[in-house]
Amino acid sequence: MMYNSRQRRDACIALLLYGAELLILYGMGRLCLAGRAYSFLR
Repeated sequence: MMYNSRQRRDACIALLLYGAELLILYGMGRLCLAGRAYSFLR
């Protein structure tokens, strides 16, 4: 094998977290465009 299974698992976790971060940023952008401007963070 050219790679260790742990490295592959860590890469999958990193990609999932990156995807989740992009979805959260997209959602916050949609809220901002809707005029709510992150009032839920205060």
